Amino acid sequence: MLGLGTSITSIDSGQIYKEISELANRTDLDVHFDFSKLTGSHGGEVVAADNLGATGATHKIDSNAGATLDKTTMSRNSVRFTGSDVILNMAASYTTTNKAFTFFMVLSKDDLTNDYMIASSSEDNTDS
Repeated sequence: MLGLGTSITSIDSGQIYKEISELANRTDLDVHFDFSKLTGSHGGEVVAADNLGATGATHKIDSNAGATLDKTTMSRNSVRFTGSDVILNMAASYTTTNKAFTFFMVLSKDDLTNDYMIASSSEDNTDS
């Protein structure tokens, strides 16, 4: 929260991170995926993920292209995206009111020469 009277050097990291269960407004989330809860073998294909948010199965992940379960890179299970065109597909489009949304991701990569891209496949960008 730089610019709000604080700096990166004055923040106690123990006060920043909270488990989803510790957030008072967690029940307000429509779409929430927690990939640390995925089970299976390391390197196994991730074919689905439940939406833990209020819209439930309507917005679950139900297909993929090359996404695998990583149980070793981070301290918790995560989804690994390698190569190009590796994706997870949500079962239905989701549009937010006035296109306002927040998401939290933890990224770890060995390749420092390329940027991450988070994008929509919708031509009119309504499903961003």
